Amino acid sequence: MVDFESLDEAVRLRYPADSSPFSRHRIPVFKARVSTCSEYKDRLRIKFDSILDRFPFKTKEQRKIVQTLGNDEHWDAVDYGLLNAKFIYSSFIAMNTLFSQPISLEANESMFNHMAIWPILSLAIDDRTSFLPGEIELSASSKNYNADALIKYGEVEVCVLETSGRYKLEDNARFGYDHVKGAFALLSMIKAIYKKYRFATKETAVELRVHFVHARGTKMHLWSLEAPFENTFVIQRVASTEIPATASDSSSILSLCSFA
Repeated sequence: MVDFESLDEAVRLRYPADSSPFSRHRIPVFKARVSTCSEYKDRLRIKFDSILDRFPFKTKEQRKIVQTLGNDEHWDAVDYGLLNAKFIYSSFIAMNTLFSQPISLEANESMFNHMAIWPILSLAIDDRTSFLPGEIELSASSKNYNADALIKYGEVEVCVLETSGRYKLEDNARFGYDHVKGAFALLSMIKAIYKKYRFATKETAVELRVHFVHARGTKMHLWSLEAPFENTFVIQRVASTEIPATASDSSSILSLCSFA
């Protein structure tokens, strides 16, 4: 008999907030690590002190984070409790890559995914999950369904991406179609998981959530699906963020990195 607790591990239902791939509680503390992007350093240094006031770590841990961001020799100090520091570092590598390329996100959907969406989603990945970008077939679906990206835990599909065209595209009809498509993917994933772990207890089964990221226009939206009652599915938007067009939009950059 398969115990459903193994599924809890797979879909991250009970991980600490700072290690969850879709946590809404990740602390948005960022400091410019990439020396070539002086605009980050100037703008975010102003925000850094005020943000630290809300940071829940102790003074010693705060100092380790700052040291880690500024000097690679301090990486050994990043233990499990300081994963935020490593996340911050990776975030600014992604942002520097995004804004240092003379390529417009408005060129096409592929460029939008490659330069912005996929790097952000990949920040949520650790050694227990895998990120599959590109036209990936959703195995949970009995119909031919190709997603723009998938996040899996082992062979369990827990998140799907749909990107509706290029950056700044305004096409409500396409947005609606892709939203329905994403909702269908959520239903397919959650039903496939229930089938795989059919010996789940009811108490554990109602905690299961799968996710759908929808990139459209200038924003990313995170949706989740759960089944709180038998034959009843609830979809809700968990978070959304603006995708900044320039490196000067520091507030949107903080929000975008926190989204991951």
